[in-house]
Amino acid sequence: MSYEFATEDISYEDYASGRVLYNQKGTTSFPARLISEIFQRCVAYLEKQGKSAPYTIYDPLCGGAYSLTILGFLHPDLINKIIASDAMEDVVIFAKKNLSLLTEAGMQDRINQIKQYLADYGKESHAEALESAYKFESIIKNMPHSININCYQADALTDSIKLDKLKPDALKTDALEPDALMPDALKPDTLKLNTLKPDALNLVTLKQDQSEMNDKIDIVITDIPYGKLVEWITEDGKDAVSVMLQNLLPKLSKQSIVAVSSRKRTAIYNDNYTRVSKFQIGKRQIVLLRPNS
Repeated sequence: MSYEFATEDISYEDYASGRVLYNQKGTTSFPARLISEIFQRCVAYLEKQGKSAPYTIYDPLCGGAYSLTILGFLHPDLINKIIASDAMEDVVIFAKKNLSLLTEAGMQDRINQIKQYLADYGKESHAEALESAYKFESIIKNMPHSININCYQADALTDSIKLDKLKPDALKTDALEPDALMPDALKPDTLKLNTLKPDALNLVTLKQDQSEMNDKIDIVITDIPYGKLVEWITEDGKDAVSVMLQNLLPKLSKQSIVAVSSRKRTAIYNDNYTRVSKFQIGKRQIVLLRPNS
């Protein structure tokens, strides 16, 4: 299957994990062109249903929020809210770090960090990363509206939100990969990770009032964990994909669209959904589903 929407002959090297976007051991990155294609197919579906932009998008298996951050830069005019959740505490905090890049403050922090690398070590990769960061900064300054961001810890298989667990000091430094721009001699424990605080990220932090989490979502885009990097564990042996889809239903309206990416042979099915379309690119299959009611 060829691309239908992400057809422009452009380079996505600015979006490489570890260049400007942060990288972390144990999280996976997603091809920038493919995530754009999936998103645009979802938008095309919503437009046919009479639902106009901007949209609220959600990834219940966000990992490092690499895909959501990319979408924020590629399609800021079409998105007014990004919601991200993951079951792993340290991963959620790292996701906030990537999502902070969609804010002026977060991007300025990253630019300052890259500038310091360039001043200290003068590598070509630092100069290239700085150029990419300036491009992202320009996108942020020219956004038609700010993007509201909500990132929290929740298990997609139990739909439980762990309100008492997400704390800035819970970030595990040993779980972080050294920055791709960082000289080999600079180890993770030299990073000033204690400066990563929710207030500094301009993000919507966890609240006892969960009304924002209960807002209806227009687009769900998620990638099912696979391979050795990540594991998705179920306790009762039920089909994990179907359980996740079931837990999503209260968050969706009849107009919502859910896009699930997975290995080609993974069954993407739940009785309460109807398949809208399915396509394959590379080793991935992408299934678009709509809720039945």
